[in-house]
Amino acid sequence: MNGTCAVIVTYQPDNVRLAHVLSLLRGSVEAVVIVDNASAHLDEVRLREAHPSLIMKRMDSNKGIATAQNEGVALARETKCRYVLFLDQDSLPQQGMVSGLRATFERLEASGEKVACVGPRIRLPASATLSTFGRLGWLGLRRVSCREERDAAVECDFLLSSGSLVPFDVLDKVGGMEDALFIDQVDTEWCLRARSMGYRAFGACGAVLEHRLGEAYSRIWFGRWRHLPRHKAFRYYYIFRNSLILFGRNYMPAKWIFFQLQWMGALFLRYGVLGRDGELRMMLKGSMHAMRRITGKLEEAVTTPENIAQPEVTSLRTVPRPTCGLCGAVGEPLYSDLRDRLFSAPGTWHLRRCANADCGLIWLDPQAVETDVGLLYRSYYTHSAPGSQGGVVRRALRDVYRWTWAALLRPTRIIRERKRFERLFVDDLPPGDLLEVGCGAGTRLRIFAALGWRVTGQDVDAAALAEAQRTSGAEIHVGPLDDLARQGRRFDAIVMNHVIEHVVDPVRFLRTCLQMVRPGGTLICVTPNASSWGHRAFGVDWMALDPPRHLTLFTLSSLQTAAKLAGHPDPQVYTSCANAQAFAVGSFEIASTGRYAMGRRPAWRSELLSVLAQFRALKAFRGNPESGDELILRCRVKA
Repeated sequence: MNGTCAVIVTYQPDNVRLAHVLSLLRGSVEAVVIVDNASAHLDEVRLREAHPSLIMKRMDSNKGIATAQNEGVALARETKCRYVLFLDQDSLPQQGMVSGLRATFERLEASGEKVACVGPRIRLPASATLSTFGRLGWLGLRRVSCREERDAAVECDFLLSSGSLVPFDVLDKVGGMEDALFIDQVDTEWCLRARSMGYRAFGACGAVLEHRLGEAYSRIWFGRWRHLPRHKAFRYYYIFRNSLILFGRNYMPAKWIFFQLQWMGALFLRYGVLGRDGELRMMLKGSMHAMRRITGKLEEAVTTPENIAQPEVTSLRTVPRPTCGLCGAVGEPLYSDLRDRLFSAPGTWHLRRCANADCGLIWLDPQAVETDVGLLYRSYYTHSAPGSQGGVVRRALRDVYRWTWAALLRPTRIIRERKRFERLFVDDLPPGDLLEVGCGAGTRLRIFAALGWRVTGQDVDAAALAEAQRTSGAEIHVGPLDDLARQGRRFDAIVMNHVIEHVVDPVRFLRTCLQMVRPGGTLICVTPNASSWGHRAFGVDWMALDPPRHLTLFTLSSLQTAAKLAGHPDPQVYTSCANAQAFAVGSFEIASTGRYAMGRRPAWRSELLSVLAQFRALKAFRGNPESGDELILRCRVKA
């Protein structure tokens, strides 16, 4: 038989994306084997619907990718196919990939080549650029580009495991994956082992796989500009340990050792010296274990808080949202395969933009069902009031920086605008009864009380409100806003800061708020501006995208439309660039590291660049008053 069996190793996968991978394989391969490394919430029913002939083995614990691939190969042999196709759980084979790989292998074999494996070109999510293949050289990894012919093949020294096509007879002669490596360098070791036995690896130019390398990328100068994939801290343990262990193998070429030393040096500088999440400790520990010949699984890697928190939320249910909630137009794909950059929600997420140019609404598709939205906020920044950071000297330097920066901004009147933001624009209203919707830890409640308002705070996040009750002394309501409305509560002012973008049904939400405003009272809502200078400048790295918590991002016109649909005849909406610097700090962190820890000190580089971004945003705002990073909605209810 000349068929192909796909082998996919899974660990805490995004069930929706994995089902999509399986659906893409239907008609391309004769069989699919999944070996699951003890995932907490694997949706086997959904997966079998996507590929009814699925063969599945569930391990009793996480055995690592090498062992799981070997288990998958053993099961795949029973299908009597000739080839095994290795895939990662989130890699998407593009049209014709499998047939292209198989045709390339058979053509090379017919020409007399001793072929170990063939692999596709890699395309990163949300990118049109295709990767090249690599050949080892004394100056580093030499990129080998494909020729113009679609069916061309180029020789390379090693391939990624995901997407590689290997015949069973080659696996019989070369052997399987090395279990002791657990993860990282598993595919490289196998390719170079096969190379030492006279086999060659080839890239198939006409085959394409969409695949994510790491969680994000950073750019560093180390002999030349390098783009380094960023991983969770424990992965650097395996990268350093396994690389150093392989240095001692007699079949590992000196060129690869030299290249890997350069790569490890760049990783050490970027994530070891400059990292803030324990990367240096993992690198050093991996190096020590390599010297002591310790292999296998690092138990610490599965007991860190970042990793044990994942299974709690992997059961998150989602619903599709293909059309605009305001005008009903079909949404056009804007960004795909986004991961949570601020906290730790699992999975990948997609954003759509309304095809109606007069609307421009952006929304998450799919999004969490309303009853599961709370699962996304278990470690949210509103759970605690902000505290001081760093020692006395560091705090003094930051105070000098802030004073200098405030002096530079004073002529632009941005400082005064920021003070209005702190008061959520109620400083020009006569005091009365005020409700802050989504008050979080209650930091503004004390400000409102000092202005003379009788203050009530509301939030659905009990963990955040515990802090608010402790620090503000205000009346606090824990639960949905609808509960207060049903109690007949009315207020002279209802304010909310960056709340509406988190709401499943923003029109119904605004309608409820307006019903609770007394005649002559005012509703004030602040939210990110999807048409801002910041979004145009940072694109997919813009902090305010915040998948999967930001369900809807408004433009000026779409926020006006939402308020009118909620029942207000004349809503006022305008923008402000006063807080562009805060958006830019997070966006620069995401662009450079893939994450922004809101409760921690950002890098000095991000802070300094954000100063320039504030002035750029101010310049853009003077030319276009609708380009501010935030929208302010004011709705005055007639007396």
